Amino acid sequence: MRCPSLEQLAAYQSKSLTPTERERIYQHLAACPHCAQQMTALDNSIQLLQSAPPPTVPENLWAGVATRLPVTPQRTIGQWWWKVAASSALAAGLVLGLLSMHQPSAVLPVVSGSSISYVADHELMTAQDPLADRAGIGLMLASQRSNR
Repeated sequence: MRCPSLEQLAAYQSKSLTPTERERIYQHLAACPHCAQQMTALDNSIQLLQSAPPPTVPENLWAGVATRLPVTPQRTIGQWWWKVAASSALAAGLVLGLLSMHQPSAVLPVVSGSSISYVADHELMTAQDPLADRAGIGLMLASQRSNR
């Protein structure tokens, strides 16, 4: 049989092995002086630890530890709210800025008094299909501006 590991010997000592495993290690310890010596050293270590007095903890231990810990602020809804509001306002400002930068490609003409009759005649001709004639739309809008 191969020698058991120190973990297996500790499990044998704490009686946490199955009966079959315990019997196998028991027989090995009877035949192997090296493992028997390791088991004796393990038993002595455990007895030494059990006989030692329990450690005492100073009463001010936590106060000393707590003062050395970094302070992390508690996050509240108010701290997140301004970030959400600021980013929403920024997004709305960008959209409005982009929309206000869009300018029509052509400036609509302002109809003078002498061409009002032409505009009126052209409006009558395009009344059947006003969207088919770009000039008709422009003139119609220009005449509405001049009437104001």
